[in-house]
Amino acid sequence: MVPEYSQLQTFIKYDKFTFKNDLEKIKAFFCELGFNQGLMNNWIKEIDWKVEDNGFAYTGCNLDANIIKLENAQEIHIRPIILGMSKEIFNDLNNDILIIEILFHTEEIYDFHKNRYKEWFLLVANNIALILKKYFFEFGIYLTDESTDMKPLNGFASDNWSEVLMFDLAVIPDKHVDRYRNLPLNYFTSKIEGGICIYRNF
Repeated sequence: MVPEYSQLQTFIKYDKFTFKNDLEKIKAFFCELGFNQGLMNNWIKEIDWKVEDNGFAYTGCNLDANIIKLENAQEIHIRPIILGMSKEIFNDLNNDILIIEILFHTEEIYDFHKNRYKEWFLLVANNIALILKKYFFEFGIYLTDESTDMKPLNGFASDNWSEVLMFDLAVIPDKHVDRYRNLPLNYFTSKIEGGICIYRNF
């Protein structure tokens, strides 16, 4: 059975002139998480930008999940994904979009009895988001699941408040903080350098 996924995802504007450099930054990020550098080199060098008829560019969706050992010795499956979307899908952004995702096996990280993510995973997701923030921090970084996948970006593009908030954890840059001034009571924030963290209280 194919495992259900949850993901940390962020988005940047695609630029053909900086694409190779962006791929190098993505490689450096995943190497910092603990991925093998040779594996990352081979993965990145095969990636190009080719938009299909459906508006998506499946640039880097072919890598399997790897077991990564975290600082607390916890082991977790992580699958890197690089995906593209043409500007025709999100007209309001007026730009092709490059999506960087860190996919997790939900069965490892979710407490189905309590209907919430496990506490250790929320700490891990927060730490990974703060690492990713060093490399890419244009629109924010969001923890979503299969039902809310891409919803924050769609909400951002269309100014749809309900979809903007479809995440369990987010790291938002200062330039977009105003969008999150009046959060519902089940969301709370903490200040970080260059932005804020937002958490949904289950």
